Amino acid sequence: MDAQALSTQSSFYLCHLHQLKNSKDLFLQGYNIINGGNTGHVHHLLLYECSIKDNLIYSGLCGIYNARLMPSSVYRYCQTRIIIAWARGGQLNYDYPTKTGLKMLSSTQLLFEVHFEPSIPRNHSIGIQLRFYPLNEKPQYEVGVLTLGTLANSPLFLPPSLNTISFPTYCFNDCLKSFLKNNLVINIFSILVHAHQRATRI
Repeated sequence: MDAQALSTQSSFYLCHLHQLKNSKDLFLQGYNIINGGNTGHVHHLLLYECSIKDNLIYSGLCGIYNARLMPSSVYRYCQTRIIIAWARGGQLNYDYPTKTGLKMLSSTQLLFEVHFEPSIPRNHSIGIQLRFYPLNEKPQYEVGVLTLGTLANSPLFLPPSLNTISFPTYCFNDCLKSFLKNNLVINIFSILVHAHQRATRI
């Protein structure tokens, strides 16, 4: 993703919608951050798996403050399931554990979102390279993604005169039904914490 010379008083988000055009299910094996040396002007990047059927094309501003500029289906159905997340200081290359893979259904659409800091230099670029298992090869274990937390666009009312405040998150039985199915155990091997600069502990 390329960004021209922009000088703003606040950070901004750029998105690109990509169609994999896969006729069969694919299993993601890992990924690389391309142009990792350019991460000094990037707050974070996210890759979403879309749940829309339309074959859309979109590249431009995005995020909750630019929702009116995005196709409505992209804003509503492409920013729910995060499959890859990277923030400054994170690993530039990542592999899932051996014999595991993240399943992507046929005709998968992906939304790549980059949160840039203000005053990025001209022709600043950053991207992500996905590594898949060979076609028709299925890993022994399937990776799943479970998202918990408070949405960024949810109203948060902070009482005055407090040094700290907690936002607990719970996962009830109904929350896990689609993940457990016939299995009795979920093995957690990685977590993502994202609370910007206000959080002190997660």
